[in-house]
Amino acid sequence: MITLKASKSSCLLINISDEWGTREKSTLIDAKILAREGFKVWVYALKDSYLAREVVAAGFELMSHTGPWVHSGFSILTPKGLRQILKSEAFKSVHLYQLNMLWPISHSLRNKRGTSLFVSLFEDFSQNYRGVWYRPYVHRVDRYLLWGFLNQEVLASDLDVHQRRLTPLGLPPALDSAEASESVARTLEGQKQNHFMIGFEVAPHIERIEEIDPFLQACSQLQKKEEAKLILYRRYPWRESIIWADLEKRLFDLGIFDQTFALDAQAINVIPSFCDLWLSTPDCESTTVEFLLKGVPFLAPRTPFFSELIHQTGAGDSYRSQDLRELRQKIDAARTSQMNVLPLPPDFYEGHGPEAYEKALIECYRTSIDYRYRIAKKNQAPLDS
Repeated sequence: MITLKASKSSCLLINISDEWGTREKSTLIDAKILAREGFKVWVYALKDSYLAREVVAAGFELMSHTGPWVHSGFSILTPKGLRQILKSEAFKSVHLYQLNMLWPISHSLRNKRGTSLFVSLFEDFSQNYRGVWYRPYVHRVDRYLLWGFLNQEVLASDLDVHQRRLTPLGLPPALDSAEASESVARTLEGQKQNHFMIGFEVAPHIERIEEIDPFLQACSQLQKKEEAKLILYRRYPWRESIIWADLEKRLFDLGIFDQTFALDAQAINVIPSFCDLWLSTPDCESTTVEFLLKGVPFLAPRTPFFSELIHQTGAGDSYRSQDLRELRQKIDAARTSQMNVLPLPPDFYEGHGPEAYEKALIECYRTSIDYRYRIAKKNQAPLDS
């Protein structure tokens, strides 16, 4: 059996997004895991995006996409220059994080027998890809990697592929490993003794205060009674946020400005020690998972992923999305009952924890690269050097 060493492999991770959420964090987490295993990692990201900034800061090679094609008010994301990159660079594997880019990528790799193609899936999708016109592109993918808990049977049916092509990765490791900030810890420590601490993350790409206003309103009832404090977390400094001025005004209007802490990346490893309840906000599921593994209870929208996560762990609770009344009730119930996270069973970590995530990802890469190597050699199609 021919084995292709990971140290001789180059992989290209493609995520053309201007947001910073679970999908983008997973791109960077996967890049770090692959780099530790000896892969040469390149990331193809939108120029000047949050992901591009993080990729450069982490020391990975960055290939920039110049942006969507705009004409007469329409904005269309096109693979500018990507086809040429796939032809010219010697990538043994290509990893795609956006399903809507599958067609151009699969088409570009149709004759590259020695290149593996992976697609990460983060949610169930309403459209099925069983049509005959989808088949060449859907079947070009070596492995579909499932983030968290997704229904393999349903996805396999919608994609019209065998379940063996779907690999559940489980819950990813934390993105950051920086030491906790002592100054932030001292500030929060003085407030935790007599208050219920509620927190949630505000994604950096959010530009309208209306997107987080339901969470502010839900927490304000307890804060006005001086029974709770609110932690607002944002990865980047709040002063850089386009909504900072509106957020300050809204906190004053609700009468909770003095009961709110606005924290950034230096506090990510401090918050779990002081937070009594974490609210999962859109595009921030990965932070909720990270805090759950550190023992923080959570409230999340009632989605298939979180419903299965609650079923698997027995931790946290869910509410109907956009239902402010139920969200308030669940927050109050969590405060009065002091909802705790039970110690997660060892078999949960073995099958779904961060170590299982890393093991499954590396195994998929090694197996598929080795398979593609043998296929290319058997068909006498030379691998790109």
